[in-house]
Amino acid sequence: MKRIKLIIYFTISCLCCFGQADTLRLSLDHILEIALDNALDLKTAESQIKENQLVIQRLQEQIRPRLFANATLPNLSRAIELRPLPDGRDAFVNRSTMNNRLELSLYYEVIATGGTLIASSSLDRLDIFKSDLFDYNRTYFFTPIAVSLQQPVFRFNELKWQKERYDLIDAELVASQAVVREDVFLKAVQYYNQAYQAQIDIAISQNKIKETQALYEIKSRQAAIAKAQRVELLRLASEQQSNQIEYEQSILTWNEALMQLCDFLQLKQSAAIRLEAPPDIAMIKIDTDFAISLATQNSHIQAKNTLRIKTAEAEIQRNNMDNGLEVSIDLSLGLNKSDEQFSQLYTELLDRQTAAISLSVPLNGGKQRQLNRAIAAEQLLRERLEIEQEITDITRNVRTGVQAFNLLVRRIEVEQQNRAVSDEIYELVRQQFTLGRKGIIDLNIARAEQEAALKSYYSTLLRTIEKYYELRKLCLYDFLLGKRLTPSG
Repeated sequence: MKRIKLIIYFTISCLCCFGQADTLRLSLDHILEIALDNALDLKTAESQIKENQLVIQRLQEQIRPRLFANATLPNLSRAIELRPLPDGRDAFVNRSTMNNRLELSLYYEVIATGGTLIASSSLDRLDIFKSDLFDYNRTYFFTPIAVSLQQPVFRFNELKWQKERYDLIDAELVASQAVVREDVFLKAVQYYNQAYQAQIDIAISQNKIKETQALYEIKSRQAAIAKAQRVELLRLASEQQSNQIEYEQSILTWNEALMQLCDFLQLKQSAAIRLEAPPDIAMIKIDTDFAISLATQNSHIQAKNTLRIKTAEAEIQRNNMDNGLEVSIDLSLGLNKSDEQFSQLYTELLDRQTAAISLSVPLNGGKQRQLNRAIAAEQLLRERLEIEQEITDITRNVRTGVQAFNLLVRRIEVEQQNRAVSDEIYELVRQQFTLGRKGIIDLNIARAEQEAALKSYYSTLLRTIEKYYELRKLCLYDFLLGKRLTPSG
């Protein structure tokens, strides 16, 4: 009897602690809000988007006009040079010079063609120092404006593709935010389900201890007036000890599940935490074909597949244009003037035009380039096949997921009925037990049925909620509100 009293005291203390006033009560909606604010997965996704957008900005800076100021101040030379003489002979002469140069140039990458447009202005000054053969001489060479175009002909436009590629990556990353957010929600729901099931086990264990003690007291009073068998008192006392062990085990399971939930939410356990009951989601029925169309055509799937196909097609184009032939056109127009007097450089400017076509023809390597084109074609084919298989997998997962969800929704109604029936049966058996018409075995059977019905109900409800969030993630669609889920929510 003393041990029973100690068990009662310990149970009452735990009940007071579990329901203390400063307990932090968390509903599932509140947990999802905390997860959305603190989830590391979302922060990582946002960082990836920001990084890619910075890369796009860097690429935009790269294709903007670039202005350079170049200077050579000075270039001194004192050397023996080979000089041709008027009679056809060569002579070696000692020559000392100083060359200074100032240049301002503007480079512009032409994305449409892959060429480079260059505009420049330069001023050169050449000083020939006095020697035995030369008098001091100074000459200026001035190019007020020169415009040139460097254009490769048979070459893949890498700059244009990089710009398009980063735009596609940005679209895919932005669209993936919705998927990452739904994945965070799904994980939060899973952690909540584990913790809430542990909380239900604690409540069941507490109730068993309370009920067993109440029955023990009733039987003790009956035994005092010889209306109860001593064997039932012994069994109740033994059962109470088992109940206490079961309660302590449920506390350990609860603490472990709660720590996992708090770690995921990055929530410090500064106060006792109690989870609110799961929401009773609307008894909706999801149409299978509608869900499949949402899942196979959501924004993330479209953006991801577009990036994969465009990347493979760009590789084919790159290899098709790589036939080994290198042709480059260099055109230049400008004005220039050379004079010994600086003041005369702006008068009687002379026009200058240059045109050059460079050609490089490989004499071997054709087989390698042919294999590269074949490999690129196979890569594109494989991407298309993998996308087709992924769509098939998504279709199958959505179909089975919708069927499972609809079945769970129907099952909730059955579980509610089973729960009500088991409660009524237990109360009837409990009354008969107190009157001595039923034994403790019958009572334990009725109680086990009641506990099983309660656990089964909440297990079904929690699985239904989890399945709903799985479908939300696959379809990127809120079936309760009837709207598509965008990256912003």
